[in-house]
Amino acid sequence: MASFAKLILLASAVAAATTQLLASDETINDISYFPIDGLTGAEEIENDAIALIETLKIATGHVKETGSLSVVGGLEVLAQIEYLIPPFMNTLATVPLKSTAWNALEGPGLALEDLKVGKQAFSEYLDAIIAAEPYALKSRIIAVKMRLIDAFDEIIKIYPLS
Repeated sequence: MASFAKLILLASAVAAATTQLLASDETINDISYFPIDGLTGAEEIENDAIALIETLKIATGHVKETGSLSVVGGLEVLAQIEYLIPPFMNTLATVPLKSTAWNALEGPGLALEDLKVGKQAFSEYLDAIIAAEPYALKSRIIAVKMRLIDAFDEIIKIYPLS
């Protein structure tokens, strides 16, 4: 039972952190005002990306330690993850719109690398959740993962490299 409680708290924490990073007024303002606020804005966005990636890595370790979920626990975790996907997808979709500005500041390397590392961190986190989910819920979390990874792939593919 302690493992179940730990995973529920973990899923809530990841959802809260992700929602805070990607849907908070501050992060939206960072993204909205970039490139107007120049290097300072770029650094704030970069710090948000790093914090999100680190949160996902820690969460992945906790999920692996916790193990299998019950149906009730699996539904709770799934609901938390499904809740954060729309604001994350909206934020992710803005990245290519800012690629020219990113490239002017630092070349395409950093933002493109953040996208690749972020994709990997989300993939590993969702793989851990898939492994922990009961069979009856696996298809839903697999669908979430496919949607998210497809979005990363599209953005990485269209992100200009010049």
